[in-house]
Amino acid sequence: MNAPFLIAQATGPEVATDFSAQSKPPRLIKIARPQDNQAVTVHLDGNTKLDLSDVASDKITFVRVGDRLVILFDNQATVTIEPAFGPDGQILGDITFQVGPDRQLSGAEFAAAFPVGGSNSTGILGYVVAAQELHDQRPDIDKIIVPVGSAGTAAGLAAGIKMLNWPVTLVGACVSHTETESREDVRRLAGDIDIQVTDRAVGPGYGIPTEEMWAAVRLFAATEGVTLEPVYNGKAAAALVDMIRNGEIGDDETVVFLHTGGLPGLFAYAPDLTASV
Repeated sequence: MNAPFLIAQATGPEVATDFSAQSKPPRLIKIARPQDNQAVTVHLDGNTKLDLSDVASDKITFVRVGDRLVILFDNQATVTIEPAFGPDGQILGDITFQVGPDRQLSGAEFAAAFPVGGSNSTGILGYVVAAQELHDQRPDIDKIIVPVGSAGTAAGLAAGIKMLNWPVTLVGACVSHTETESREDVRRLAGDIDIQVTDRAVGPGYGIPTEEMWAAVRLFAATEGVTLEPVYNGKAAAALVDMIRNGEIGDDETVVFLHTGGLPGLFAYAPDLTASV
């Protein structure tokens, strides 16, 4: 299950088994490779076993979008499993994963074996290279603002900045965890790294919109023609706007806001976006 790209969607037929109320074994949902470009959503309700055995040899990867787990197949088909994550960003405790005939994983074991978002020591290497590229283009910048979820992007940038001995301040804007938790996530991936972290824009939790976030999305669209999605870049932008207004970023400073993509995530929030305008 090692995909070459760290993006995902979820798809696959659903097979449920009816058990007696007395034994209450987990509901079984078997994920199979869908047809090209097919998108399937699986709704979970309580104790569930997700059987991934039939797709174990496929090129798939996993992405978290709000409380959903999205699996992307190489034929552009997707399976979205919801809800899969709790407010703390961890896989719900009543979900287990069957990944082979004799291999069953808890949510924590699954997250360790198949990091959602690619946040592991290999996954961060892309942003080590990105730090080098950014340094080559603009060695004079003062601050870099980046969203921090599972911390892979921030960890890679922090490691690259350290390797370059670059006197730039990296600011991680938390989108799911506290400052302390996010700083530890970065250090778990990249070692003893200096990074400034702020959780001012997290709001009620991961993937939950805030008015400050929507205001930042509107501001970027109106003044720069840049579209932000609400889960990562929208909240990082809200943190950036607040830092400027509070004087934490001066008029004489050069700042790079690192847009990490994820634009399709905006469509999942279409009703909220419309209401915010």
